[in-house]
Amino acid sequence: AVEDAGSSYKVHVYDNNDPGDTKMLTVQKGGKNTWNYVAVINPGAKPDTYTGDKTTNSLEIVPTSKREGRCFTAPFDESDRLGTGCGIETVKPGVAAKPTPTPAKPASQPKPATAQIVAAPAAKPRYADFFLTGDGDMMILDDKDRRLGYDPDKDAYFNEIPGAKKTNNIGGKGFDMPHYNVPFANGDKIYTVVFSGDNLEEESVMDFVFTGPGFSVGLDGIMLDPGEFLVAAFSSDGEKISMEMSKDGEMPEVFYSVDTPKKSYKAEIKPSRSKAAGSVKAAGGGLVSKRSKDLPSLSVDFTDADNIQISDNIGGDDGYDIDIEQFDANGKSDSISLNDVGAGDNGADAYEIELGNWNGGDKIGVKHDDEGDGFSNDDEELEDDEANDIPDDEPETMSFFFQSLKW
Repeated sequence: AVEDAGSSYKVHVYDNNDPGDTKMLTVQKGGKNTWNYVAVINPGAKPDTYTGDKTTNSLEIVPTSKREGRCFTAPFDESDRLGTGCGIETVKPGVAAKPTPTPAKPASQPKPATAQIVAAPAAKPRYADFFLTGDGDMMILDDKDRRLGYDPDKDAYFNEIPGAKKTNNIGGKGFDMPHYNVPFANGDKIYTVVFSGDNLEEESVMDFVFTGPGFSVGLDGIMLDPGEFLVAAFSSDGEKISMEMSKDGEMPEVFYSVDTPKKSYKAEIKPSRSKAAGSVKAAGGGLVSKRSKDLPSLSVDFTDADNIQISDNIGGDDGYDIDIEQFDANGKSDSISLNDVGAGDNGADAYEIELGNWNGGDKIGVKHDDEGDGFSNDDEELEDDEANDIPDDEPETMSFFFQSLKW
């Protein structure tokens, strides 16, 4: 509905971040026809005001007919086939069966109908999707160092990965969000992602998402200064993540949403700030270490569906706040929060969260690999469900400075 409010029009809006509420987009009748809309980027986030006027060209009307007859699928959809209604591939003419000879019939009798074969749904192209929310650029490199995106060294955009493509999603607030799509590669190939602040005028706080069939993983709160760049690495199946610390000692939160044969899991790993970080320890073999062994970095490994392994090569005595939620096939969910895992272990940060042995209670098993020789010979200790002490709306900062890798 559109409501005449005197000096302005109020456009009634359904916003799926606020189900059940009628939101209002206000457009002034006079002057520059300034418009305003208060919204949140995600449910539970702080509201922000989107605004523009007739000089910004930032408000548009798209008819529903533009979407009719098109099939939109999410990158994390695991199905191999397109659903019905996704185009002409779902039904096609077949070859008429040869009729059995019969005696001649009067010409006035109708001919038998031609047989039609209903084909199986067409195979769906499978892509992995990389995207940022926030100001900044990124470049994806595959295991052959072929580039997709902005290369800060060359100050240019590249698309060297076969079958890869870039699409722009309208993001509001005057900028569009690029999505980089690459053909999905199941297995343990590595994508290196470079986040660049070459085109920034002030510090940016970005979120990054990498999603593919059966998973959605990423980084919340990447803090990037003008001219700075950071490096992260992801296995192509989403099971391994490694992220370097910024030169200001800032580390983002790592998040997972993963389907396994038995259950689905969500996990958030937040580096805590209980004590100042020290020097870089010996490299722990993380994905980022192929670029430089001296980069302070955090690695998370979910290769074994029953365990989350967390490690870093950062000195000092910081720990982690960890939130875990599991869902079974019947929709039952359980959650647990761990507070300061690893604090007091003198910087030997390698932990395994025993998901497979967790029954949904208020305790979960954690192993500490203090010798660096794997978890098989370590004892499981039970950690209690305990509220985190890192607020979601504050960056996780460690007071450690280092010379950033020169790309």
